[in-house]
Amino acid sequence: MSPSTLKNKQLYQLLDHKLAESGHDCVVRIPEKSPYFRGHFPDSSVLPGVAELQILTEIVCKITDRNLFLSRVENVGFRTAIEGEATLHLHFELTRDGRLTFQFQQDENSVARGTLRLSPIEAGNTR
Repeated sequence: MSPSTLKNKQLYQLLDHKLAESGHDCVVRIPEKSPYFRGHFPDSSVLPGVAELQILTEIVCKITDRNLFLSRVENVGFRTAIEGEATLHLHFELTRDGRLTFQFQQDENSVARGTLRLSPIEAGNTR
């Protein structure tokens, strides 16, 4: 699958996707030079939590072929910092009413998990 880019700089790459018994399983690569790592902590390359949620939302939209936006954060825990280049395993489930549960893992360790609400972007809305 193709990488997501911002002005020709690679933000992340969706390496694999499989439909799981309950939900979806994905492998996501965050390259060392991803702009997401710059500026969050000046002396350390840490992926900001908001970037994790953006990556998640984009992947869900791509896989489900739906135009959605993050409308509410119900419960999210960032457990371990993602530092430098990383390969993450993502599992998510999206219900018809937009309830999204997810978990990012790195090397078998949970780095983030939670529940969000995604809502459709209506025609003419430029969110």
